[in-house]
Amino acid sequence: MKLSCDVIRDLLPLYADRAASADTAALVEEHLASCPACREELGRLGAALPAEPEGAEPLRRFKRRWRRRQVLIAVTAVVATAAVAAGIFLTCFWGRRVAAGEVEVSLELQWSGSGLEADPGKARSRGELEQGNWSGVIHVRSSDEKNLRSRVEPFSETDENGVTVRAGYVMDLWEVPDWAPSGSGGITAGYGYPNEAGPIPEDFDIVFIVRYRDGEVTYSAREMGLLDPAG
Repeated sequence: MKLSCDVIRDLLPLYADRAASADTAALVEEHLASCPACREELGRLGAALPAEPEGAEPLRRFKRRWRRRQVLIAVTAVVATAAVAAGIFLTCFWGRRVAAGEVEVSLELQWSGSGLEADPGKARSRGELEQGNWSGVIHVRSSDEKNLRSRVEPFSETDENGVTVRAGYVMDLWEVPDWAPSGSGGITAGYGYPNEAGPIPEDFDIVFIVRYRDGEVTYSAREMGLLDPAG
């Protein structure tokens, strides 16, 4: 029978004077075994605390460890549930990172200027490109016609003289569900060479570095034959 502290404290004077019945004393002692506040109240009455049964302290230590274990299990469950929920949210709304074999990638040169025929796949010399405004463009499409989401960051590399020799973008790609709030069937990004930068360096190259789920791939306009190395 579980009694409240108020009831026990009403019984403590009888217990302290040894006037309580054996059943009442047993109830009081059962309560005192787990209630420090009532034990302190009994001490103020000038009565000795009841002797603890053999093995009581190990039992209390076991109960404390068990309570801590239950708290740890509960906290672990909450953290695990939150991690799973976060993973589901990111997969549904941000997407799954794309593998290299899941997309089709192409590069081309686009420009505006006089005297240049419109042939984005033709290799161009530095002299031709200096006649107008031009840019290197990457096109990425899902092989399975899935929607894609991208994050694009510009980058450039310079030589020991501070001249830009490689420039373009670093791209991250994710596949998103059709019902996701954003995403498209294809991703296009273009890097335009700034005319104010002066003549195009002899070894200049436009590159797009795509970070896939299974590694990083660099797409080079020069290696794909769009910039004439002899030009």
